Amino acid sequence: MASDDVRARGYDKEWAIAISPGVPVVLLMLKVWYLSDYNAETTQLLIQHINPLALLSALSLAILWTVPTAVLVVRYIAASLKLVLAEPSRSCLVRIDARIPAWVTWSSFLMALFAWEIQYLSILLMLALALIGLASRHHRTARPWIVPLACLCLPVLAIAAYYGAIWPAAVEAWKEGDAYLCAMLLAPPPLALILNRRLPALAARALFDGGGIYIGVLLLSVLLFRFVQIPVLPVVAVELRPSPGSLTNTALTGHIIHTDDRMVTFLEMNGIVRFLANDSVISQTVCRDYSRAPYSRISIVGKNVERTLLQGNGHDNDRLDIDQRCYGRPL
Repeated sequence: MASDDVRARGYDKEWAIAISPGVPVVLLMLKVWYLSDYNAETTQLLIQHINPLALLSALSLAILWTVPTAVLVVRYIAASLKLVLAEPSRSCLVRIDARIPAWVTWSSFLMALFAWEIQYLSILLMLALALIGLASRHHRTARPWIVPLACLCLPVLAIAAYYGAIWPAAVEAWKEGDAYLCAMLLAPPPLALILNRRLPALAARALFDGGGIYIGVLLLSVLLFRFVQIPVLPVVAVELRPSPGSLTNTALTGHIIHTDDRMVTFLEMNGIVRFLANDSVISQTVCRDYSRAPYSRISIVGKNVERTLLQGNGHDNDRLDIDQRCYGRPL
């Protein structure tokens, strides 16, 4: 019976190795399909002309955003299982955790601190406090005094300091009716006081049986969400000469797919493809993609909640474009 289980795990690894090279290809195809507004003909046109390096760079950025999530979630689940299971090494997540060095964990924290949007740093604080508390419980026999310090005193002080920094932004979000942002800022950190405790047997069993599946679904969802949001082509506005029967110029906003000595292949924001003669184009300019424009103007310590710590301050970089061509109005 044991040999059958070993053989089954070997087959699982073989399937994982066989499928893994196809995952990036599927993600790239989904990105092009999303960019083409789910039109098969437009998708084929984009595949013909789009630069593969642009797609690979977008995929790399999404993966970089996802790696800290994977490391921190695996470390938390493995630390929780070690407290509950009699033989934690039977869990694949615990075995994976044993192969993750400490510097990778700290690097993941730093990467998440600078790569995640400010509105999601509350989740990072929750994970950090939960991992510190679980680590203290693993060493409680040698240092029993460290458990109340790491599981109660440190979280309370950290949460109080965090609330002192974000409370004005949370109140402003509540007044503006943004319940999601208010909950995202306030709810996660106190959960660390629950997550740093010993899991109930039922929850531990569920994580042991399906932890890998849960993490896989979570990470794939995060990867898809981030990958779709990352731009591949710049948004451009082109001003065109008057068409026959018209006296005014027109302006289009979208993406330039391809240019040659005769015409410009242009993809509008609504997914419509146009072939524009070169002599009909008067001017063009780069615009901001309003499909990815910030939905909130709330800031914390001078930074918009939808920005990362590495990005610019406030909304100076999110100001409305002064070029009217970006709004479809000719000059």
